[in-house]
Amino acid sequence: MQVQHPKFNGKKITVMGLGLHGGGVGTAKFLVRQGAKVTVTDLKTKKELASSLKKLKGLPIRFVLGKHDSRDFKNADMVVYNPGVRTKFLRLEDSPHLATAMRHHVPLETDIGIFFQLVPRDQIIGITGSKGKSTTATLIAHILKQKYPHTLLAGNIRTSVLDILPKIKPSVPIILELSNWQLEGLAANHISPHVAVVTNILHEHLNTYRSFHAYTEVKKHILRFQKKNDVAVLNKDLKKFKEFQGSSRKARRIWFSKRTTPALYADVFKLPGFHNRANLASALVVAKIYRVGPKKIRRALETFRGLEGRIETVKKVGGVTFVNDTTATMPDAVIAALRTFPDPRNLILIAGGVDKKFNFRPLGEILKICSIKAIVFLPGTATVKMLSVAKKYVIPQTKIREAGSMKEAVNIAWRYAEKGDTILLSPGAASFNLFQNEFDRGEQFVREVKKLKPIYQIQMPKSK
Repeated sequence: MQVQHPKFNGKKITVMGLGLHGGGVGTAKFLVRQGAKVTVTDLKTKKELASSLKKLKGLPIRFVLGKHDSRDFKNADMVVYNPGVRTKFLRLEDSPHLATAMRHHVPLETDIGIFFQLVPRDQIIGITGSKGKSTTATLIAHILKQKYPHTLLAGNIRTSVLDILPKIKPSVPIILELSNWQLEGLAANHISPHVAVVTNILHEHLNTYRSFHAYTEVKKHILRFQKKNDVAVLNKDLKKFKEFQGSSRKARRIWFSKRTTPALYADVFKLPGFHNRANLASALVVAKIYRVGPKKIRRALETFRGLEGRIETVKKVGGVTFVNDTTATMPDAVIAALRTFPDPRNLILIAGGVDKKFNFRPLGEILKICSIKAIVFLPGTATVKMLSVAKKYVIPQTKIREAGSMKEAVNIAWRYAEKGDTILLSPGAASFNLFQNEFDRGEQFVREVKKLKPIYQIQMPKSK
């Protein structure tokens, strides 16, 4: 469905934040197609943005990189800001450049806000949560495609929502993974998806929001503007979800639980862990809403292999299994990963990175119970806290080492490993001190693993 948008044609539009995840690229391409005079501005340099700039090569776009120029904000007809630009509910003091645009009465938009204005809302299924939203969104799309082959998936899953506009067909489901930042953009337009799925609410992004309550309030935007015929799909297992009931006064609420996943699908769903049972349970609720039959659901689950960087088995080398769980950017996610392994004593963990104001004590308690073989820490502010917890809780037999790079971390872990062991990258922290993002961290892990040869490993000395 290609929609014409006369309000963009010939207008001077500034795209603030090109980024590396595809959202800024999708926005710029869309605006060029609509005949806008596009300026893309980003604080990152040309070198840092090389992968995104390559995708825009040859398009009539003016670039201002390594800085922002106030003239591009006050003289624009519209500013479309990347969800990664931190604004905290568009308060003027949060971004001087957005404040400049607002003082000059320049409209502010996001890609997700534009998308919701252009697409029938009753086609949209939105998924958010602290963890599991990518897997759940992809699983829902995979199931619905069995009945609706033209089902589309986009959003915070590294596919721009504006890129899929030409592919949209009437009455076909559109599944969107929605981050906090995208939900803030929706709130500005007072709109929520027709079907809203909230996987869970955990202590996340506390380095960005004033409090856990403020973070939770943003998550509620996915429900806040729902109407009478809409549906809210919520996790019955979490006590925090009781407060979500008031955020969806008009919509019909359907609860899911990891404890009530039908046995009919147990033999074909291969993703490990109780958290993935919860993801499956929420997907089955959506499948029921869209009347997908059991045979089609089973067929979908038989072919669903999960996502990159989420307890993803990369390779087995010399009898040692390597698992990439780079998207575990919080302690709760590491705990969930550890619980998927039947014998953690054969586990070597690579963890650490940048702190997001987490409490690592629960992780330390789990590590004590698990009695894992070794922990190799990547550098970062979170690592300082993790090391303190590890030294307090981890049993003496567990070896603790620090590494300065992913290459060093993989090689230290490899030298500790024996046949039958598993080396797990599950950082429990952010990645921005060493890597472009968590996906770059996972890619570097995979790259280093593929260099290893199945030779006898020399055991390193124990920690003193």
